[in-house]
Amino acid sequence: MRPALPMPSDAPENLRKFLESDDLAMITMGLSMAKGSADASRQTLGLILGLYMFHGDKEIRSLAKTAFTKLAPSVPKRIVRKYWQAEYRTQSWVWDGWMQKMVSEVDEAGINPVYFLTRGLVAGDEDTRGAIIEILGKIKVVDESSTVVA
Repeated sequence: MRPALPMPSDAPENLRKFLESDDLAMITMGLSMAKGSADASRQTLGLILGLYMFHGDKEIRSLAKTAFTKLAPSVPKRIVRKYWQAEYRTQSWVWDGWMQKMVSEVDEAGINPVYFLTRGLVAGDEDTRGAIIEILGKIKVVDESSTVVA
């Protein structure tokens, strides 16, 4: 059996490009790469959570859910299960306080909310985008890897 090759130093950046792509095949490949690399950084988990919650393609959402479930620690998984249902993706009412709580808890649990909220901006309707922009306005970036939801 051959030893595993080390991940290239630019692997997280390449993974991010795959996960942020508009091409379904690229996103699928990125999700597969994420699961294989066991990269559970705040950024990667945020990107995967955004795909799971908001992507327009049902298959991508399913693959992202699988990747998130595999990579995320138990606390963030519990938070997402507590607050999120697939049908909420198209419901603007969930943003009235409900999602603010989830965003704060997910942030405290170690997932950067900016990445999953950004996906919601792309996929959401006008009311949803307005609510997401309001929540994003409350997020203070402390440094590259940490945020505080005010």
